[in-house]
Amino acid sequence: MQPDFHHGLLACMLRFQFVVIGLMGTLISPLVVAGQVTVSLSGVVEDETGAALPGATVSVVRQNIADTQSATSEQDGTFTITNLSPAKYVLKIELDGFETYEQTVTIGPAQRKPLTVRLRLSRLHQDVTVEADLLDEISTSGGNAATAKLDDDLMRELPIASDDVLSVIGKFLSPGGMGAEGPSIVVDGVPGGQLDLPSSAIGSVRVNRDPYSAAFQYPGNGRVEVRTKHGHRGRRIDGAFQTSERNSVFAARNAFAKSTQDLDRRLLQSNLGGAIGKQAAFYGAGRRLENDESAIVNAMTLTGPVVANVPAFQRNDSLFSRLQWWPSALDTLYATYAFSDQPARNRGAGGFNLPEQGFEAGAHKHKLTLSQNLLLPPSWSNSLVVSLTKQDERSGNAATAPAIIVKQAFAAGPSQSFTRDKRGSVDLQNTVHYYGFSGHRLLFGGRFHANQVDAVDGSNFGGTFEFASLSEFAA
Repeated sequence: MQPDFHHGLLACMLRFQFVVIGLMGTLISPLVVAGQVTVSLSGVVEDETGAALPGATVSVVRQNIADTQSATSEQDGTFTITNLSPAKYVLKIELDGFETYEQTVTIGPAQRKPLTVRLRLSRLHQDVTVEADLLDEISTSGGNAATAKLDDDLMRELPIASDDVLSVIGKFLSPGGMGAEGPSIVVDGVPGGQLDLPSSAIGSVRVNRDPYSAAFQYPGNGRVEVRTKHGHRGRRIDGAFQTSERNSVFAARNAFAKSTQDLDRRLLQSNLGGAIGKQAAFYGAGRRLENDESAIVNAMTLTGPVVANVPAFQRNDSLFSRLQWWPSALDTLYATYAFSDQPARNRGAGGFNLPEQGFEAGAHKHKLTLSQNLLLPPSWSNSLVVSLTKQDERSGNAATAPAIIVKQAFAAGPSQSFTRDKRGSVDLQNTVHYYGFSGHRLLFGGRFHANQVDAVDGSNFGGTFEFASLSEFAA
């Protein structure tokens, strides 16, 4: 009986092991299968109006193992992230200009429905600095219809050829009010005779403002007030580059020339401005205009007609730079430097003037301006401007022989134009403003101006012989 008992006990133990192994297999198999199942997460990214947002970065981060998978939304805003294991994830969607979206999602073995995520516009953070511009006077005339103000946007839309801003501004001036010396040009509160600045450095232009106001030194309808640009306190740096070129490929032949005259005009202009730390800023602009063209000579000499295209060169370089410093919230200091150089060759040639009549000319100018704008609450302000200018203008050379002029025929010999003009000037002015009630204003101050002029005029030192006709000259 004992062997049968042991044999039965062994059989029972084997059956129990099979049952335990079967139960363990039943419990473990779903876990193994679940660990091998992968699903995908899909959806669409939209803005608050429901429009699709392409280019958004969609990321999912698994919480327990920090595993990250990402995708980018398509043109229709849709995205799909594949090979995700069932778990909890952090869904993160990022796009420039919109707030970052974060949400916890649970991904199970079953496929999820596509998500719809709407991003909100991010809040705009911008530092705005309000400064009083003491040089930009407020007009006291409420009905001056002749006043014209040109800002930077308007000047960009005007047809300004060769960056000659003054020629366009002159269209707004009254010819009867300019006088023999032309318009009165005031740049940043300092009177001057020329507007030799890059157009990109001009912030605004005001013409004919209060022509009969006692606040201005030269009343009349021929005054041009120019305000230049300056830096800003913002963190960004602004800049621009402009170029243009014109040539004679499609130019028509001059009626007095045998061949099409050469023309090559190139304009390069750039500007850059921004902040220097928290209390200073800078601005700079430069321009180069090169004009290679031809002067047409059509004259009659004793040997016959002379028709020629004479190369004439002209260049205009100008530089403008400014540093700005705020010692306090009510005090602003400026340091401005401007430079211009305008050489030219074969000026005076063309028409009846033979090529030998051409001469060189040029103008060279440096200008340094220091200014301070100070607000004195509650109703006072002070503006101090100190300007130093040095310029040199030249035209032609001393003649070594006489010139010959035959009326309606030709002009030969060296040009008799010879001038030199060196100038140095100092300008100091201080202006105090009091802003009273009902828009009334009291303006008073003083100005000191000194000039040093070294001028030489050697024109016609070689002499000129004039003849009434070609036959008289031949006799």
